[in-house]
Amino acid sequence: MQPSNDRRGPAARHPRWRRVLAAASLAALSALAGCGGGGGGGSGPAAPSSDVSEPAAVATTQRFASIGLGNWHSCMLTAAGEAWCWGSNEHGQLGAMAMHRCMSGNIGCSHAPLRAGSGLNFASLHASERHSCGLTAAGAAWCWGFGLGGQLGDGRRADSVSPVEVAGGHVFSALATSAFSGLSCGLAADGSPWCWGPGFGFGTTGPAASPVPLRWDAASSVAWTRLALG
Repeated sequence: MQPSNDRRGPAARHPRWRRVLAAASLAALSALAGCGGGGGGGSGPAAPSSDVSEPAAVATTQRFASIGLGNWHSCMLTAAGEAWCWGSNEHGQLGAMAMHRCMSGNIGCSHAPLRAGSGLNFASLHASERHSCGLTAAGAAWCWGFGLGGQLGDGRRADSVSPVEVAGGHVFSALATSAFSGLSCGLAADGSPWCWGPGFGFGTTGPAASPVPLRWDAASSVAWTRLALG
C-alpha cells in the first residue's frame, strides 16, 4: 500500500471529525448568541456554565401559551395575556429593567423571564431583531426596545424599555414582525397592511420606511387575513 499524500488533516479526511468540529462550532456560536459568559456584578440568576445538548427548562414558574423568538431575546405569553421576556436587554427589548450584566458586563440582560409592560395584556406577542411588539385583544399594537429606525411605531426614533402604543389609533386584526429587518405590519379591518419601521432593504414595492404606520398600497388590492415577514 502506498503512503497517502493527503495533507489535509483528519478533520478534512474523515466525515466523523467534520461532524464533531461542526457540533463544537455550533456550541460556540450558541454561547456567544446567548446571555452568558463573563457576567459582571448585579442581581439576577447566574449565567449558564455551558451549553446543553437537550432542552432545558426556562427559569420561571409561569405557564405559557405561546412564544416569540427574537434575535438575542425571547418572549412568552401566558394564557392571561401577560408578556414575559428574557435574554439581551441592550435596547430595552425585554420591556423591563434588567439588572444583570452579560457579555463581559457591557450589556444588560436577564437569564429569567421578566414581566414586560406591567398592566398590559396581549392577545399575541412578537419578538423581532432588537425589539418586541404585542397586540391587545382590542387590536391596539404596543412595541418596546430598539426604535432608532422607527421600529416602535410611535413617531419617535428612540429606544424604549417600556411598551409604547403604536401611533394612529389603528385597530389591527393581526400583527407580524420581521426578526431580521425590524419591520412590523398590522392588518386593518379591511385586510390592508399598515407597516412601520425601516422598510424593505430590497425591491421597490415594499413598505416605505416610517416611524408611524403607513398603508402598504402595493399589497392592499387583496384583503389579507395573515401576514408573515421575512
